[in-house]
Amino acid sequence: MIFSIEEFSVYDGPGIRTSVFFAGCPLRCNWCHNPECFFVSEAVDAATIAKQVMKNANILSASGGGATFTGGEPLAPPDFLFELLDLTKPLHRSIETSGYAAPEIFERAVNSCDLVLMDLKLIDPDKHKKYTGVCNSLILSNFNKLKHGKTPFIVRMPLSPGVNDDEANLTATAELINGSKNLIGVELLPYNRAAGAKYAKMGLDYAPLFNESAPINIRTDIFEKRSMPCSVL
Repeated sequence: MIFSIEEFSVYDGPGIRTSVFFAGCPLRCNWCHNPECFFVSEAVDAATIAKQVMKNANILSASGGGATFTGGEPLAPPDFLFELLDLTKPLHRSIETSGYAAPEIFERAVNSCDLVLMDLKLIDPDKHKKYTGVCNSLILSNFNKLKHGKTPFIVRMPLSPGVNDDEANLTATAELINGSKNLIGVELLPYNRAAGAKYAKMGLDYAPLFNESAPINIRTDIFEKRSMPCSVL
């Protein structure tokens, strides 16, 4: 079940990529800029999606790119994801995940792909529950496996003003990541103020628990001084 396929994407991993957006997500992040994932636009089998991805395999590979499975949450329908990962070999395959999945599913997914884009939002458990709707203990446990595993990964932080852009959360996140074996870098994603317009177009209410117009505290230095490459997307 997917809601979009974007060809020639350049922000979801290295090179030129085809990004497949899965419908459905167990989190309800207060700042979510992909409300489309709440609905299924198209229900198709994995072979059909794989065929569409692989039609541009030569171009994708030549650029050092490949396919990225994102969402929503691609680990939510694990069998569908695992089938897609198999059918798109030998293309470079990435998954973007919140890490909120059963440990055995997370571990299999990480070991079946070439790159993980791992979203880390809040370290404080109470704030995480407040702003995403779920506890982060499972996410942190899974991240610990990723941190000490063999699969290269990038940490992504969606930053919302007054929610998770404070020095305490950024420092705690940097300390959590510190010592990772195969970290490529950290990517900071400032809050997208166009998110509310999407909700209105879909007939949904959008009620952020923070001041959308407040400036965002972007601190790449917190990561860089720990020898972690950090960029702003």
